[in-house]
Amino acid sequence: MSNEIVGHPLSRSFAEDGRKAPEALMRRGADVSLVVFTLCIQSAVGLVWVGCTARWIEAQGRNGLFRVQMAVALGLTVLGLAAALGHLAKPRLAVLALRNLKQSWLSREVVLAPLSAAALIWLIWRTPAGGGGVVGLEIGVCLLGLVLLGAMRGVYHIRAVPVWHSATTGLAFLASALMLGGALGIAAAVLGGAFFSISGSALTASVVAIVFGLLAKTMVVILLLKIDASVPEHIWYAKTAGPLKSDRIFLFSMGLIVAGIICLALTLTGPTALPLWSFAAFFCFAAAEILGRHRFYKSYQRIGL
Repeated sequence: MSNEIVGHPLSRSFAEDGRKAPEALMRRGADVSLVVFTLCIQSAVGLVWVGCTARWIEAQGRNGLFRVQMAVALGLTVLGLAAALGHLAKPRLAVLALRNLKQSWLSREVVLAPLSAAALIWLIWRTPAGGGGVVGLEIGVCLLGLVLLGAMRGVYHIRAVPVWHSATTGLAFLASALMLGGALGIAAAVLGGAFFSISGSALTASVVAIVFGLLAKTMVVILLLKIDASVPEHIWYAKTAGPLKSDRIFLFSMGLIVAGIICLALTLTGPTALPLWSFAAFFCFAAAEILGRHRFYKSYQRIGL
């Protein structure tokens, strides 16, 4: 197995796990700490994109709301990093990832995540309390988030696993960032309205992010159907159900997304914007993503030797 995922829940060699390795690997792949890490990081990246885009739409900017959004993104990043330590056998050895940056996407991910947290601290500190902002720094933080998502995708880009070694993995992570970040952006705008007045640009940026996230999610479903149908049958162990064969999981996930959209509609169209509905939308999207991660690890189908 590639050195890309040493230390990852899928890092045990097939020789060690024997012929039942895929099933054992999938059980380890359901590690809760890893799911928390990916969802927190992707939510943070999406919220940064939404917050910065809203500032660029509204020339004067609303630094109070913006700083709150960046602080929430920072908290999610720190929470994700803390969760990531939970699935490391020896967390104190994580620093050794620096020795393999040229070859390992996992090493790059280990470095980029704390770097993103540091960049957010710098951005919050440099953003003035009044009007104006630091556009160059904001663009840099947004690009750093995109690179971090790319590193997360690279960890799972394994040629011997067709479902993972495709555009679906990157699109799925991008969809998660846009949908979760957009939902948090709406929640922050509505909740912050009690202190800063509701920002129309923040709501606009959040809604646009969610729409693009839904489009990306739709593309993932279409591509997964095609890939699942083309996976060779001559694999050396009993083939497990593909990511879209688990009908209940898939339907529950889609149902949660629809419920999240309804909650957002209630937030945006009601007589008064209620934070409760916006947070309910985020939790619906998050629950759908958790089910999606379950399908993702369940789709592990290694071909060849």
